[in-house]
Amino acid sequence: MPSDPSRPPQAAPASPAEVRLQEITSANRTQVESLRVLAEQEDFVAGVGRSLADAAAAPGSNPWYRAVYAGDVPVGFVMIGDDVPTQDDVIRWPYYLWRMLIDGRYQGRGYGSAALDLLTRYLRTRPGADELVTSVVPARARRWASMCGTASRRLMSGSTTSRSFDCRCGTGLRPSTTRPAVG
Repeated sequence: MPSDPSRPPQAAPASPAEVRLQEITSANRTQVESLRVLAEQEDFVAGVGRSLADAAAAPGSNPWYRAVYAGDVPVGFVMIGDDVPTQDDVIRWPYYLWRMLIDGRYQGRGYGSAALDLLTRYLRTRPGADELVTSVVPARARRWASMCGTASRRLMSGSTTSRSFDCRCGTGLRPSTTRPAVG
């Protein structure tokens, strides 16, 4: 995995089995906001600071966000629209993976897949959360689908492609067989 020479390497954090989603607080916010994807991914993935600002600007989309930790080290960030009302102007699906990133120093170690497994567990506790939708740049869709452990189903076309995953199956996200209601 390429590394960013401008960022100091850190000791390898815990294994994917020790990954957890942790609330972002004043105590960890600066450290979580410092997470960065690889330089070649920056055009495709918004940073944590921008994501938190977007969440604050769209409270009606019910943003739910967490830092991804491996042991005691923050390695990523995830944000969903959680039980989004059908009349929402920002998000068209009830459950939408709005943002996800794993810091470039920690990619390729299974942390993204582990975070998606934890997110799926959370979604199984939510009302009507049969499906999680996200958007990906078409050129990146194959890598995204492989991280989820399966191919995903295309919902729309354009500069981004929406993908739908069934949250009812075992661990992890699986392809959906139905299109979510569009509000």
